[in-house]
Amino acid sequence: MEQLTYGAFSADLHQRQAGQRSPMQVSIEVTRRCPLECQHCYNNLPMGDQDARQREMTTEEHFRVLDELVEMGCFWLLYTGGEIFARRDFLDIYTYAKKKGFIITLFTNGTLVTERIADHLVAWRPFAIEITLYGLTKDTYERLTGIPGSFDKCMRGIRVLLDRGLPLALKTVAVSTNRHEIPAMKRFVEEELGVQFKFDSMINPRIDCSFLSAAAQPARRRQAAALEGYDSCPKIGWKVALQPKKRKLRFLTQKGCVRNWVGRSRSTLRE
Repeated sequence: MEQLTYGAFSADLHQRQAGQRSPMQVSIEVTRRCPLECQHCYNNLPMGDQDARQREMTTEEHFRVLDELVEMGCFWLLYTGGEIFARRDFLDIYTYAKKKGFIITLFTNGTLVTERIADHLVAWRPFAIEITLYGLTKDTYERLTGIPGSFDKCMRGIRVLLDRGLPLALKTVAVSTNRHEIPAMKRFVEEELGVQFKFDSMINPRIDCSFLSAAAQPARRRQAAALEGYDSCPKIGWKVALQPKKRKLRFLTQKGCVRNWVGRSRSTLRE
């Protein structure tokens, strides 16, 4: 049997699908709820927010969307939030997607990762897992997340995943609160933990249109210039939104204009 590297497989598949108008890469925000209260975050409603919970798609609706994505030719799937593990049924949704054959990446803050979750991910291995590390020290991390004890929970989640050999990478956001720790974070992640580290240069405006606090403002240009050479992971692409009540897939440009699908290869499904 002929074998290909992942890079060759991806390049060949994208070339074959060119011009087919199929959403090969899709991001799904499964919830807007999160146990953290990060100052910079646009999508972190309280865990107990009943309105947010009721607005979430049901398990069965997620299954239907996944069935449709298979028919549309999607291969790559990113699950994000909010916090994906805020949903008690997330592993059911994830496992259904795995059985459909998607290449899946998980974005999580790691604080809700348990041994049970990690064992399930070993059985149904994702393509990649990315955890955001908001600071190298407890003080910096929790000044940004706003939740006492969240640093220890994040580190425990990281260790649980690493102990099982799961494909983990760590990343951070460069904001005023943590900019002084980013070089040390890079050394810690790459040298002590032995995994990839990168920073995400994108910060979304909040859904409620409120302003970021001064502590969460992006690092100034001179600090950003010092980060040259770090990997970034911009999320450039079109977005898919669910229309209220109708639950119909519609596609939004980066500027927010609703349009029908016109052949882009990446999209984001938001609650």
